[in-house]
Amino acid sequence: AGARDAGAKHTGAIPSLSGFADWPFFRFKQRLASGAEGQGNYIVSALVQIQAPSGIGRLTSNAWTVLPTLAFGKGWGKFDIQGTVGGVLPTSHASTIGYQVVTNVAFQYHVTRLLWPEVEVNWTYYANGQRGGLNQVFLTPGLVIGRFALSESARCTFGFGYQVAVSPTYIPKPLTPSYNHAWIFTSRLN
Repeated sequence: AGARDAGAKHTGAIPSLSGFADWPFFRFKQRLASGAEGQGNYIVSALVQIQAPSGIGRLTSNAWTVLPTLAFGKGWGKFDIQGTVGGVLPTSHASTIGYQVVTNVAFQYHVTRLLWPEVEVNWTYYANGQRGGLNQVFLTPGLVIGRFALSESARCTFGFGYQVAVSPTYIPKPLTPSYNHAWIFTSRLN
């Protein structure tokens, strides 16, 4: 499962929304390099994800989307940094949606066996489309809970946070940032 928007609050004249955004239903991940805790405690992976246009009317792109991504992480004892750099490549409506460069960096601290408080920074650059040349930045304080053992080989992780737009100042047309603030929920089955 991937991150799902549990509801977004818009600013200005746009009314509040609640519902699911588009669904990232397929992901292929390949580990490129890694080191265990005694050998550097790091990981680098490549991912390709496909997203279906399945969100509610006002939270969908109406386009199948391919998301190639490079992910990395590095740990120092109980502290770690994880990040991604990727692209958002719609298969249709590109002149409206635009191609995007998306980055994400999370700073996490391992408090107990299952609790990881974090602060995450998300930056998006719109290369073209209706937001062409614009940027947006979100900060998300959150908590990751897991990995819970479901069986000998399966684990489950949950996370939630509150995402807040910090840049740019709200612009109603084209809508940037794409929303002001929202609760975020994610789950993983490993």
